[in-house]
Amino acid sequence: MKAQYLNKKNNDSLIVFFCGWSFDETPFLKCNFGNFDDLIIYDYNELEIPEELNNTVKYKNKYLIAWSMGVFVAFLNKNLFENFDKNIAINGTVFPVHNDFGIPEKIFKLTLIHAKKGLEGKFYANLFDNEEDYQKYLQNPVQRSVENRVSELQNLDKLAKQTQIKYEKY
Repeated sequence: MKAQYLNKKNNDSLIVFFCGWSFDETPFLKCNFGNFDDLIIYDYNELEIPEELNNTVKYKNKYLIAWSMGVFVAFLNKNLFENFDKNIAINGTVFPVHNDFGIPEKIFKLTLIHAKKGLEGKFYANLFDNEEDYQKYLQNPVQRSVENRVSELQNLDKLAKQTQIKYEKY
């Protein structure tokens, strides 16, 4: 994992944001975080905990926001967030590849097979509801290499297969 502060002004409050697959900090550089320090986590090719994640004790208020595959990766490190005020998952699950609770296995397999082509083509355009929002994204697009992002998806696939999470109905 890689970590990057987008806003670090020694505020009392911290947002830790786990990106989804294939993202980095670049599309979020122009976000206004107000009175929050913001630490963005991305690139799940390796899961070594970045030093910045171990240094959150000084913050009075701490919030975790995880998006897409970042939900799964944050869950794998849930012990780091036990003292956080809120943990928020957006469009993700602790069952990343699952026919009932995640991305259906067939769709994930096709995404994995065609990841390079998709990342070079319409993948990011398909994330947006309209052309205007996509054009805003293109002003600060992801800077990671396609190869790095493809290997990240392959690693997430291995992690999903190795991780046994018991589903419990509540």
